[in-house]
Amino acid sequence: MADLIGYTLNGRYRIAELIGRGGMADVYKAWDQERAVWLAVKMLRDDLAHDQVFIRRFKREGQNLAKLQHPNIVRFYGLEQDGMYVYLLMDYIEGSTLREAIFKQNGKPFNLLEVLEYLRPVCSALHFAHRLGIAHCDVKPANIMLHKNGTVYLSDFGIARMTEGATTMTMAGAGTPAYMAPEQARGEDPTPQTDIYALGIVLYEMLTGGERPFTGEQARVTGTTGEKLRWEQLNIQPISPCKYNPDLSPTLEAVVMRCLKKELGRRYAGAVELLNELEHVAGGIHKNLSESNGNIIIDKPEDVPQYDQEKNKIEPKKILTIKGWHYVLGVSILITVCIASVMLINTMFGKLIASTPATEIPITEIYTPAEPTAVPATEVPAAPVNPNLADMTFI
Repeated sequence: MADLIGYTLNGRYRIAELIGRGGMADVYKAWDQERAVWLAVKMLRDDLAHDQVFIRRFKREGQNLAKLQHPNIVRFYGLEQDGMYVYLLMDYIEGSTLREAIFKQNGKPFNLLEVLEYLRPVCSALHFAHRLGIAHCDVKPANIMLHKNGTVYLSDFGIARMTEGATTMTMAGAGTPAYMAPEQARGEDPTPQTDIYALGIVLYEMLTGGERPFTGEQARVTGTTGEKLRWEQLNIQPISPCKYNPDLSPTLEAVVMRCLKKELGRRYAGAVELLNELEHVAGGIHKNLSESNGNIIIDKPEDVPQYDQEKNKIEPKKILTIKGWHYVLGVSILITVCIASVMLINTMFGKLIASTPATEIPITEIYTPAEPTAVPATEVPAAPVNPNLADMTFI
């Protein structure tokens, strides 16, 4: 493809740098001069630009993405053309991919809680797409993106196509052989279980430090690596992840192996069922998953870390807020100070009484009886006698 750095598409989107290459398109970072934001431009490669089949596939991708408006799916803005250039416009995600995160582990497996930080939003995105009749058909670590703010996105529905009927899906491209389900390798119509198979391989990689169940090394056919991988997907059973991670629990191993069943009917029915099983294994606590407007709502106890759908990242749920702790601490300090003050006052008062010397008061000063005072005798005259009463007789 010609060097597009510095070129402005349709007089609006100025190409700044090449940020990735895919099977059918190159991805550029571009500045939208009208909205003043960075966008990702997915440009159809030059060697495919004159191929009507690929152009039709590219336009079909744009039609599908227009229906996939979800917090964990890279937002699509439109399909445009500038002369011989045909391209998609979508959000530019500033961050990294799960592929890079796995590589940085240097062979160390993710623990299950770390796995769930990625898989909760991915399962939510897949559940939403499946309800619209769209299979991703290319789920892999390179298409799971982590924004620098912690939000996880599922990108590149490049080979998915809207179904013609209400319950069927059709496939428009090959996908990636290392993550390709057997029915996809045979060219059959994909279903939600096709994406579950690929997600199972992603889960396998995260739990084993970057190993995959199929590498093409056990194929009994000759050809390209892609052809050998397709043969393995169709003909051999996956190696247990416990070979690479002996500490893996039997229950978690069973979840991974169920995702990788050759018969799609033996896999999990959809992303909700898989996520429910992983949540159960992670905490041993019942998780009630319900559907609401195409999104997954996880009903959990107060003391379990919750997935915040708005922010799309894990945040611990607190029993008391910081303000509440300040209140409790303040009351405790006040009570302690009051008790200490009372005890201090009692102690000081007791010492004051004990330190005051007693003053002796003579008993005579307390009470001295007065000397009796002599009262002169007074001669009392005799009462006069009533002469009328002298002769009275009492009966």
